[in-house]
This record gives sequence, structure tokens and C-alpha cells, in this order.
Amino acid sequence: MSLDIICRCAGNAQLVHDRSVMALIAVVSNIREPLPAYDEWVAILPDWFVAACGPEVSKEEANEWLRRWEAADADERLEIRTTGSWRVTGWVYWFRPENRSWYWRAGLVENPNQYRVTIDLLSWPFAWDALHWLLEVSGAQKVCEDYLGA
Repeated sequence: MSLDIICRCAGNAQLVHDRSVMALIAVVSNIREPLPAYDEWVAILPDWFVAACGPEVSKEEANEWLRRWEAADADERLEIRTTGSWRVTGWVYWFRPENRSWYWRAGLVENPNQYRVTIDLLSWPFAWDALHWLLEVSGAQKVCEDYLGA
């Protein structure tokens, strides 16, 4: 099954395309066992992407976040999920083969204010927060979940 995602842009749809493809190529072409260390990812990924990422956290901080997540209700989980920046290693995690639920098929700049991404899905529902965040930090003003359709 394939799916289209519509990105609303502020006249920068080509930049959103260029940046998102650049970051995807960097991550996908470097997924291997063992995974590169954090410092290697910082060198591999585009500078603008790394700058948009939040700082890495300690094991204790990660455990605290998990406790907060597990105790949260649905509204609180949405708030937790949609605020703050992704960390480099957290984002890369979703591109490991065992964690992938989608693959990029195409990106199309429809006009300066709209960018369409087509992905192939391996399952439904699917985990796409890493892609959503990538499109936002690539410059999309809004990634339209309400335009999702098979």
C-alpha cells in the first residue's frame, strides 16, 4: 500500500525536498551493524539536521522520560510526542530494518507552497513520526496528517 503526505510550505517546497532527501540518503546508506556511534552520525548527517536535533540524554534521563510516558494519558502522550526535538540516535533508531514501517517512494514539488511525499507502507497503522519531524525540520510549515490517504 502506498500513501501520500502533503506538506504545506512557505515558498520553499524545493528546499524541503532537497533537505529531506539529503538526510534520508545519509541515514539509510549508513544503517549497518554495528550502527555508527553518535559522533559518527553527527559527521554523516547534514549539519542543519544535527543542529535541529536536541542533545543526547543519559540513561537516567531516558528512563525518566519513559516513566513519564508510561504514566501519561492519551492527551499527555500527544503533548509529549509533539513537543521538543528529536535526538540524533532516537531518529536513527527508526531507520533500522527491524523498526521500519515505510519506505520513501517519491517526493514531488507540486508548486513552491506544496510538496507531496509518497511512501510505501509495510503495515497499518505505521510509525511515521521520524518522517514527520524530518519534513518539519527540512522547512515544511505543516505536514498534513488530514491529507493522508491510501
